[in-house]
Amino acid sequence: MLSKLIGGDGGANSSVSAGAAGDVGGGRLSHTYTADSGSSMHTITMQLTSHSSASPTDVPDTTTDSLKVYNASISDPTGTLTGKSILLVKAVQEQVQD
Repeated sequence: MLSKLIGGDGGANSSVSAGAAGDVGGGRLSHTYTADSGSSMHTITMQLTSHSSASPTDVPDTTTDSLKVYNASISDPTGTLTGKSILLVKAVQEQVQD
């Protein structure tokens, strides 16, 4: 089997060969995103380019999916929150009777 994983973030693509990570029984294939996807999504692509036991009508094949990548390293707010206040204003509507 020979396939490729394209992470959709412009980073390195991963090739998978028989018995290696990403293949059946070969363990998980990892891809590290170095930045979040912002307000959009990453499109990941998996391409199967050859397989010894697959029907020739099934190879090559490609599938895609969308993936939201969040920032796992969110930092504390800049500065201190000491002395900050929040003002809550509540509007009250009175019913006037004649």
